[in-house]
Amino acid sequence: MNTKLVILIFLICSFFICFISCNKNEHYQNTSEITFGSFGSPVYLKAETVDLDAPLMKPRRVIQIDSFLFAQNVQTEFFVDRYNMNTLKKTGEYITFGGGPDELLWLHKIQQKDSSTWFFDSQKRTFTQYGVRDLCEKDTFTFQQKVRIEDPFSDVLALPDNRFVATILSSQHKRLTFYDAKGKMIETTGDFPSFGKEFTKIETLEGYVCEMVLSSDIKKIILFYKQTDLVEVYDVSGHLIKRIHGPEHFFPDVKEQSYGEKTKVSASPNESRDAYFCPAIVGEEIFVLYSGKLYNPDQPSYLLNQLFVFDKNGNPQKRFELSEPIFTFTVDPVKHIIYGLTDNPEFRILKYSY
Repeated sequence: MNTKLVILIFLICSFFICFISCNKNEHYQNTSEITFGSFGSPVYLKAETVDLDAPLMKPRRVIQIDSFLFAQNVQTEFFVDRYNMNTLKKTGEYITFGGGPDELLWLHKIQQKDSSTWFFDSQKRTFTQYGVRDLCEKDTFTFQQKVRIEDPFSDVLALPDNRFVATILSSQHKRLTFYDAKGKMIETTGDFPSFGKEFTKIETLEGYVCEMVLSSDIKKIILFYKQTDLVEVYDVSGHLIKRIHGPEHFFPDVKEQSYGEKTKVSASPNESRDAYFCPAIVGEEIFVLYSGKLYNPDQPSYLLNQLFVFDKNGNPQKRFELSEPIFTFTVDPVKHIIYGLTDNPEFRILKYSY
């Protein structure tokens, strides 16, 4: 046989062996895969603009509690504005910026838990509890209790047994860290996902940043990842139940770089992709925005028009296609209305009936 032909065949075989071998390594352990088809055909939803009696300020999140919608603001005098969605009137504004006991530095998110709500301040590292009725009905009120932890967190949840669970921004912590009712660390547990590529400790923290929700049966903690289309389901003791990868099966692409004495981790432009954002419990289901878009720092694509629905166990149920993209949302499960926020061409609340 011709020597050149033999070499060519050898090179082709080597390429395919390498290709197959590399791709075998690129998968998460203990993972089931889903596709767009797992959600069924998309359901198209048409937007309506909600005409409130007072303009929105600079909201970054919204949450529906009873018939009231609470908008979390940034760079405004008050962190929270309250709107009655039956009358579409603004009925209150609460909590100022500052270091005082009734003030916040950065409102990360609000979580309703039974008859209470928890305000999580990622700058102070404090968890502040307010009564739901106070929040919805009163013009002024004070907190019921305040808890502080020592560790910086990227997300946190209040659990039903007076514990807290957080994803901590420290290489000394594992995937989930649990705290008692007074903010003392109980344990850190669970492994970060791995697909065969080695990351530095800082790259791991950045590449696997996620948002958490507590399932409606309060038995599961569900993690939705932002830079890989991965969903993880844990029990409330921190044991991994399963991983779900998809619908497009991509992985984090981040790089650590040094600038003198400083270190920075950033997503790779036009290589890294955005995944899941703003998960919300809606009855027995979980609604979450999905992107799938390539990261482009010159043209950020934070407005999204795909809304996925999972059941409380992380199984895909359905997906909505929104006529106008949004960057966050909340849901009224009684009226079957999705309220989404957009800033195009200005801050507005969009209403989707489903």
